[in-house]
Amino acid sequence: MEAISSNSVGEKSINGKKALSGLRVVEFARMISGPYCGKLLADLGAEVIKIEMPGIGDKSRTTGPFVNELPHPEQSGLFSYLNTNKLGITLNPASKEGRKIFFRLLEHADILVENNSPRLMEQWGLKHTDILNTNPGLIMTSITPFGWNGPYRDYHACELITYHSSGAGHTTPRSGDPDQPPLKLGARVTEFYAGMNGALAAMGAVLVREMTGRGQNIDISAQECFLNNAWAGLPYWLFGNELMGRGGRQPWAPLAILPCKDGHVSFQFQSEQQWKDLVELMGNPDWAESELFKDQFARGENWDGLALLMNEWLAGQSKQAFFHAAQAKRCPVGPVNRIDEVLDCKHLADRGFFVKIDIPGAGKVKIPSAPYKFSKTPWQLERPAPTLGQHNAEIYCDRLGISREDLVNMRSSGVI
Repeated sequence: MEAISSNSVGEKSINGKKALSGLRVVEFARMISGPYCGKLLADLGAEVIKIEMPGIGDKSRTTGPFVNELPHPEQSGLFSYLNTNKLGITLNPASKEGRKIFFRLLEHADILVENNSPRLMEQWGLKHTDILNTNPGLIMTSITPFGWNGPYRDYHACELITYHSSGAGHTTPRSGDPDQPPLKLGARVTEFYAGMNGALAAMGAVLVREMTGRGQNIDISAQECFLNNAWAGLPYWLFGNELMGRGGRQPWAPLAILPCKDGHVSFQFQSEQQWKDLVELMGNPDWAESELFKDQFARGENWDGLALLMNEWLAGQSKQAFFHAAQAKRCPVGPVNRIDEVLDCKHLADRGFFVKIDIPGAGKVKIPSAPYKFSKTPWQLERPAPTLGQHNAEIYCDRLGISREDLVNMRSSGVI
């Protein structure tokens, strides 16, 4: 596949290298947290060898959405996005021969990324101490729901569990009836946060190794990652001894999502000047001079009536035109976009955010690139996610010196 850069056409990387060129990573992880950690490294130029179990592969291969809505292990949108720029092999480290090969792969690796349960890793004979003794410079990044120690270390968990164990469900969203039950955000936020923190911590450990020559183990807890990245109600309790709920009507206004002619717009007003500018944009209606709306707290107290008046005016406005007009007056107004509108956004198109990737048997589909721009070592999409076992011969035969005959025997015996 031809490399696709997210930077301007003609911009070149330094001597053809990318930010993490030369960094060698082994990824033994599935679904989101570990693979996202590996993806962040691979997309910046690290060589990431992804290990999948023979026959079944990464569980995300069976997780939708699928291209053309046809379930297929090579056409999962989730797998295709999370595993760009990686080499893919199959290996069963639980077998005696597979375990030997696993340790051989780590001998010259810089980083191991894994998100298996501590109990399972130990059951397979993949103890932390043995792994780190294999290569004193190895950085082992372990991502689990609750970490490698503590009463919850062996607990099973999914996104729903790690999210609500952080306490965030009681504060999501901060509007509506405060007596409603807890609610989770729609995104897989804790798993992506864990992967992001895993990549950041691994790079920190790489810098330490440059000074000391020694690797180390990094213990990542998805629950703790979310508590650090999305405080939710935590500061209200820590600093004010206040239990923050889902909230109800806010004491000031406008702070809401309202309908317009072709969708919805959001208001996040914090000052009187912003309100005055909005009133001017609305043509200075007489009702805006009422004592009922004299300041942000009066508007909050009388929000039901104000919302009706604003809705009447907004009914004749398109959300994009109103968004641009409001921003021109420095009013904090934004469109509530659907995903199809995000994909057609001119701003994102001009920044080259979405790129196309080849999925075997499905053709080209759009995926996000990277949320950052390197001026000298730009992000590049060099290869799509690997098919199951795609690089077995390259890694096992060309690099480890295993014969083609032994490769066939390993496949038939379930080692790869």
